[in-house]
Amino acid sequence: GNTGTVFQATKANFQELEVPGSFIRHWEALSMTVKDAILLTEKLEIPFLWVDRLCIVQDDENSMQHNIS
Repeated sequence: GNTGTVFQATKANFQELEVPGSFIRHWEALSMTVKDAILLTEKLEIPFLWVDRLCIVQDDENSMQHNIS
């Protein structure tokens, strides 16, 4: 799902994104694919969802290397 601009975890917003419920404030910025995955995860009562672009700090090379390896 292309939103035009890609919402992602950055050094500037990562601490905020770690707070439960924080994606509600950014709902409109999320792609439809991510929104659908969140809704499906909730319906299936799966407690966690990993989305690389949101779980790995995209402007931090150390975070990327650690999580990708």
